[in-house]
Amino acid sequence: MKMSVVTVRGGASVGTRAVVLYDAVVGEGVELGALSLLMKGERLMPGTRWQGIPAEAVAERHAAVAAPGAPARRP
Repeated sequence: MKMSVVTVRGGASVGTRAVVLYDAVVGEGVELGALSLLMKGERLMPGTRWQGIPAEAVAERHAAVAAPGAPARRP
């Protein structure tokens, strides 16, 4: 079993029974829906909404901006 870090930024919401795998980053203000699966190493853009297995973009709440130097997954 591999262990590492999961990062959840300020204002982010992880739904009931959602699973966030190692090395993932949930950006500021992100909403990850209930029963969703965020795969290892995924980086979700700030202010976006995600749901499903695997997690897919639902809709953007406001413009998404990637952190400098960090590859990010866009909806």
